[in-house]
Amino acid sequence: MCMAVLFVKNDQMLLAAMRNNQLIEYNLETGALGNPLEWTVDDEGRPAKTFRRPSRVVMSASQYQLAGIYRGQDILVWDLSGDYGYETYNRDTGLSTSKDSRQNTTVYDMVFNPAPNSTLFAVAYFEGDIVLFDTADGSQKESVQANAQSLAVSPNGRTLASFDASGVVQVFDFETLNPIFRIQSRDWGIKALCFNGDGSRLLVGRGSQCKIWNPAALRREDDEIENSDTVSISTAAHEVQFDTFGDEVLITAICEYANGAVFLCGKDDGSVSLYSAKDGKKLKFLYENPGNPILSLFVDAKSQTIGSSAASGRIVAYRLAQVEDDWQLSDVQFDANLKCAIEQVLSNEGHTRLLVCSQSGDVLYDMDHGRNTIVATRTRASDVPHRWAALPNKRDLILITDHHAHIFTWDKLQCLTGATGILLEGSDSLEATSIVSISPCYNGLTIAIAFSHFYQSHTSRASVYLYPTSSFETSTSFSSPLTAKLLPNSYTLSSQVKYLIGSYAKCLVFLHSSGWICSADQESFAITRHFIVPTDWLSSNLELMIRVTETGDILFVRGDEVAVIKRGLDTSEAGVPSRVGRRLVEKPGRGGGS
Repeated sequence: MCMAVLFVKNDQMLLAAMRNNQLIEYNLETGALGNPLEWTVDDEGRPAKTFRRPSRVVMSASQYQLAGIYRGQDILVWDLSGDYGYETYNRDTGLSTSKDSRQNTTVYDMVFNPAPNSTLFAVAYFEGDIVLFDTADGSQKESVQANAQSLAVSPNGRTLASFDASGVVQVFDFETLNPIFRIQSRDWGIKALCFNGDGSRLLVGRGSQCKIWNPAALRREDDEIENSDTVSISTAAHEVQFDTFGDEVLITAICEYANGAVFLCGKDDGSVSLYSAKDGKKLKFLYENPGNPILSLFVDAKSQTIGSSAASGRIVAYRLAQVEDDWQLSDVQFDANLKCAIEQVLSNEGHTRLLVCSQSGDVLYDMDHGRNTIVATRTRASDVPHRWAALPNKRDLILITDHHAHIFTWDKLQCLTGATGILLEGSDSLEATSIVSISPCYNGLTIAIAFSHFYQSHTSRASVYLYPTSSFETSTSFSSPLTAKLLPNSYTLSSQVKYLIGSYAKCLVFLHSSGWICSADQESFAITRHFIVPTDWLSSNLELMIRVTETGDILFVRGDEVAVIKRGLDTSEAGVPSRVGRRLVEKPGRGGGS
């Protein structure tokens, strides 16, 4: 299989890079076929067994070099003449002197600079950074956070362009990675990006259309390029705003219902609708709070209760029941406007208690027989992030704050752990992190706690820690300071999780740092790769929304759509036949209303 082709020697010779790591030379004048050259051969003439089949190959006529991209390995760079052995480049250090080329990252794209005498190439990594390397001295010259999924370089080598999953196009000076300008769009479907012949225009392909941008920032004179600081100062503020779909209604919350047969979507127009998990079709518009985006959804299967919180501070709850082929919504069961920012809303089993959490404090309501009265309140002593969850015993709640766990009763919000709480083992590595989620898993035997490390570049990295549920359960009050111990062998899982999705059967489901949907088993926490997420699904926004239902379906939110992935967890990288079906929820206003 041919991975890339390149014309050289005044277009008289064609070079073809094959997937078996061999370069084929074909003389276009005589038709002669040269002997294959293997680019994974080292300086001593021995083929490196660590490089298998490349996922991509890039060749440069101006630098007369080839780059091979291999999953989970450093980038291989090889001189096309075949006179020298290959070199490898590491994301963090540049030219690598180690024979171990493995690295825990994924390369999205790379480009060589085509300018005469240039020795630069740029690489876009899964972590979101673009890194600039120089083959002249093997150095890593510059890096910038851009969440780039694809790269394009102007024919003159002056300009580098990238796009991310949220529709943002960014343009940089190639030699310095200083930003030149930015195109902002709410259209996620970028498929291609390239420059015209003189580098003065940028072509952006979205769906079946191609838009041509002609910004003044690209028409830079030769003397301007010599002073990159001048270019950066004069053009960095040049930003083009381009909103292609002003009428789209973004999904802001999602939650499964009825044992995974259907799911609810809350949207930024204040509406809540019901969809089928079988085919992704909209079943029914349920209710709305116009002009107030939905922040969260909550459900209780036993009492058939659904509800939501909105940006205005309003919380509502209804009964939703299936009667034959129709879903019937009751009159409102609870309606309160706290006029403050709501962080969480939790219902206990049976919906006799409702916990409402905000920055100012937490309020527990008695919902039994429609009382809707306040049972207890809790004032927060600090602005440290808090996160609540119901424990599997159904009697208690767990609160994580400041790397400590506190246990409360559902009945009266009575604290069982005293002021000190339970210290989470591993907290010494949790500095500068925020609590994200708490998920009971492995049939309730384990509590998975996800923390997030935020960076100045507006990107984040998750850390997930697993603790025995027994560490947080007792029939009597906790009497002395305790520490919840990490489950043995679970610590290695922490650094591999980009986003914790949830629990399914006896597995913990998550988005791996490499972009795969994975699961970890209960016995050894061995990781199984199920399917890789398309790169354009991974938005550059701070928050992903992915859920796993009781039936094993994966719900993946993309803007105003939800991808329903059927049988995704039945597949694996090991070779089980893939029968994943992806269907998109219809967009608001495209049949059936919103």
